[in-house]
Amino acid sequence: MSTLDVRRNYADGDILYQSDLDAIVDDLETFLNVTKLTDDNIQDASITGSTKLIDATVTTGKLASSAVTTAKITDSAVTTAKIADSNVTTAKIADSNVTTAKIADSNVTTAKIADSNVTTAKIADSNVTTAKIADSNVTTAKLLDGAVTQAKLGAIVSGTSSSCSTFTTTSTSFTDVTNLSVTLTSYGRPLMIMVIPDGSGNEGYAGVPASASTSFRCLVDGGSIGENYIGTAGANVQNRWPALSWVYPVAAGSHTVKVQQRLSSGTGTVSLYYAKLLVFEL
Repeated sequence: MSTLDVRRNYADGDILYQSDLDAIVDDLETFLNVTKLTDDNIQDASITGSTKLIDATVTTGKLASSAVTTAKITDSAVTTAKIADSNVTTAKIADSNVTTAKIADSNVTTAKIADSNVTTAKIADSNVTTAKIADSNVTTAKLLDGAVTQAKLGAIVSGTSSSCSTFTTTSTSFTDVTNLSVTLTSYGRPLMIMVIPDGSGNEGYAGVPASASTSFRCLVDGGSIGENYIGTAGANVQNRWPALSWVYPVAAGSHTVKVQQRLSSGTGTVSLYYAKLLVFEL
């Protein structure tokens, strides 16, 4: 503890000289300016903060570690700048206290959603698109009776060729019928393939000479899916409309369908008049 020691160079009855007073002043100045007060010179709990401390004079070094308690922090006084990056832990967030407004748009990633935790109530009506359903993953059990409407299947994929007009061939090898070719992009449902009248008003038919026969073949993406045969019983066939239709399963994607004809037996010219090709998904 610092001790104030005042020199007394006089006694009772002595004359008090200036030097005696100067010695006392010097001792006071030395104590206050050089020796100074220590902690032991101040009575416990005797310095008040409100009146004895200058504003903004308590520095970081004057605070003991862990000495600022919750009661010493004014409500709403901890700002963002006072929190170190990555220092708000899960334990510091009360349950149910992260609101929608606190999550930036597009910031909930797949990894943040626990498996099997997107419930029906969390999906807005009409928001499961075709792209969100894996191929072959909608089973019969998942469909309500009468719930598969045309609107739910998407637009009917279809294609129609131009008219073959008056196609003829003498080839015994299959030959592409003029214009009877359609390319379309399907959803993966089976294709219905039909040769139909071209709608021109002209009479359509398959022509076969006497004692001859003709065959029609359908190709999907270059591969044959079936043949249809028309023969004669010794007379020319001029007005026979061929029953040409096929059903064929395909995967989703682009597909090309075409029809070919050939002279199957006998001699002469076989023909197909005023027909066109119709292809659509079932």
